[in-house]
Amino acid sequence: NGIGRCKPQYANGVSMKQTLIAMLSIFMAFILSACGGSSTGSTNSNLVPLSCTGTNCGGAQLSLTDAQGDFLTYTVDVVSLKLNRIDGTTVETIPMSTKVDFATLVNLSEVIGNGQVPAGNYSSASITLDYSNANIVVDDGSASGLAVSAIDSNGNPITQITLNVQLDGSNRLVISHGRTSHLSLDFNLLASNTVDTTAAKVTVNPVLVASLVPPASKPFRIRGPLVSVDTAAASYTVNVRPFHNNKGEGGQQVVSTTNSTTYSIDGVTYSGSAGLTQLSSVAPGALVVAYGQISTSDHSFTATNVLAGTSVVQPHQDSIEGDVIAR
Repeated sequence: NGIGRCKPQYANGVSMKQTLIAMLSIFMAFILSACGGSSTGSTNSNLVPLSCTGTNCGGAQLSLTDAQGDFLTYTVDVVSLKLNRIDGTTVETIPMSTKVDFATLVNLSEVIGNGQVPAGNYSSASITLDYSNANIVVDDGSASGLAVSAIDSNGNPITQITLNVQLDGSNRLVISHGRTSHLSLDFNLLASNTVDTTAAKVTVNPVLVASLVPPASKPFRIRGPLVSVDTAAASYTVNVRPFHNNKGEGGQQVVSTTNSTTYSIDGVTYSGSAGLTQLSSVAPGALVVAYGQISTSDHSFTATNVLAGTSVVQPHQDSIEGDVIAR
């Protein structure tokens, strides 16, 4: 399943382990690597927003995850995620800049969009990360970790950097009417970052792996405002709004449920059809978060756990996140 790629460029001091991991990623998966340092991105006269109707459109389900790295926090802004069709048409797939902590995606994949885009063959994609307000904390063994600043391979502070994925001709993202195609992007923290604890710096040479098959090793999370509930079909629909965004949507996602699906709605637990019935009484627009798996055949999503109402962490509320170390 090899894919066309540009040669990764690593900063001095990269360990053999990091290099082997990067090479293994290139060999095993659809690979993209960032070739160079900072970039502000570029405009395209053929840019098309994530809004498309009719038979000339199809579904593009996009997810973001991360490989293991030695970071407690790795928070940057994702300002753009574009799909590039072979005729030069470029589609922007995220409605707004979103803050992402990649360290929280080590054991999780987040669906960041499931909208309609123009049908056709897409040969590449690009994601732009903004490090201007980055919060990067290295796990150095201490309770609070070590805060570091991001630099490129020349030692210059990073502002924005754009990573370009070149898909192999036989493994392009094909969008067609009446079906949903999936593209998963994996930001490899370990291979992408070289930490200098003495200088409190991290040299960033990003490596991004792209796959057309949803990873089965991690659960997926889908978050967004509730649109409707169909108890007869055992499903509900949300407008996709990933992470902790409080506005903007990236298309709609139907969430299937089963008799074993568990629910927490306004702090009360339910299971099976009782939970879905209770969800139907929740007002449209309320935030709902689901954890589950995406089918590798038709890319449908089935929830194992659903949170709704006050059970969902709200963007305007304080919250605490961490690992349970004692009870």
